[in-house]
Amino acid sequence: MGQSDYLITGAVRRNQDKVWNSMYIIGQKGVLAPPYDKHHLVPFGEYIPGRFWIERTFGIKNLRKVSAGMQDFSCGKGPGFFKADKLPPFSPMICYEAIFPGRVVGRNVPPTWLLHLTEDSWFGQSVGPYQHFQISRMRAIEEGVPVVRVANTGISGVIDPLGRVVATMPLGYIGFIDVALPQPLPEPTLAKTFYRFMAWVDEKSSLSALVS
Repeated sequence: MGQSDYLITGAVRRNQDKVWNSMYIIGQKGVLAPPYDKHHLVPFGEYIPGRFWIERTFGIKNLRKVSAGMQDFSCGKGPGFFKADKLPPFSPMICYEAIFPGRVVGRNVPPTWLLHLTEDSWFGQSVGPYQHFQISRMRAIEEGVPVVRVANTGISGVIDPLGRVVATMPLGYIGFIDVALPQPLPEPTLAKTFYRFMAWVDEKSSLSALVS
């Protein structure tokens, strides 16, 4: 690994009695920044909705989620933003998080690209991986920035800010993609402006409720 090379990878993070689905940036000297923790968790896949209420009300114990292990994952704090030396600033999406329009980047710090890390083997050879890939394209168009999508079993690829696929690796293939990162759009998209306005309205409404 060279001085300006980075490994960005997903991993399960544990701290005392909590676990998170996380992303790490690793450089020549080790982990470069605090990990990003997934904040949109998959119901029944990463946690059981209403687990405590169900257990208390019905006396049902040891509810199992779809993924391995009995313990529910914990939520992260929200959209992330990372910048390290020569690495262009980006915001990560872990798997399911890519399906939420307007919720993949923070309000005040615009990234120049999005990184989508995902495990799509759950879908097998169904239409699922193809649909999930198209969802990544939508996030690129809305945010006006390129998306680099890395899927364990495919479909991986690089998408430009207009939603055009620059390079791709098909479902079920093992390999790598070496391509220049497209540039983001120079001006905010209509969708991004709308999401910012809605966030501003929501913030003002919350403030008014607190004052009253």
